[in-house]
Amino acid sequence: FMVRDARMQALIRREDEPITPFVERVRELHDSLGISSVLVMGGSGDYFDESDTVIAMREFLPSDVTSDAKRIAAASASAAPEASDRPRAALRGPTDRVPIATGLDGPREIKIAARGIDRIQLGRESIELRAVEQLVDESQTRAIAAWIARADGSTLDGVRSLSEILDALERSFDERGLDLLGPFYSRHPDQHPGNFARPRRFEIAAAVNRMRGLKMRQH
Repeated sequence: FMVRDARMQALIRREDEPITPFVERVRELHDSLGISSVLVMGGSGDYFDESDTVIAMREFLPSDVTSDAKRIAAASASAAPEASDRPRAALRGPTDRVPIATGLDGPREIKIAARGIDRIQLGRESIELRAVEQLVDESQTRAIAAWIARADGSTLDGVRSLSEILDALERSFDERGLDLLGPFYSRHPDQHPGNFARPRRFEIAAAVNRMRGLKMRQH
């Protein structure tokens, strides 16, 4: 986490150091972007000032030591005086990425199939999902492949971001289940394909982002 203690900050001024320690951003991440952080560490108490909860492990048993940590933090300042006095540019959220329909229109005309848990075959190319370890069953990968096969210009309209598309997909799953992924759903909505398991939005996004032919634009 690129720790810079009080002594190092006193020696190397902030304007001469391009690296921002995580401790100086962790609270802003939560307050501005709603991102929580869980840190496991035993070599720095700099986070006592910023933490909401401090849990100590003693002989494999957890105990809440937040009050002790706050008392220690109040008794000994851990950052150089300049750290909180000098303004820093505010954090920005991630840039929205908008899939362009032509980036997925092509594969709809070729064979798309799941090959085990960690690969989707897209014609002659494949989407590798070996690093997406949250996939636990081939039925999830098959569901992702089926959604990619159905994606078209109405889904990927060049206006909605990938996050907004996944929001709409999750609402569809909640309302209609996985039946909508079946190849004959539009003609036989009561016919269940029977071989899908619901993936999380994160694994769907991972598969889309690994498509070599994907085209995106950023807001």
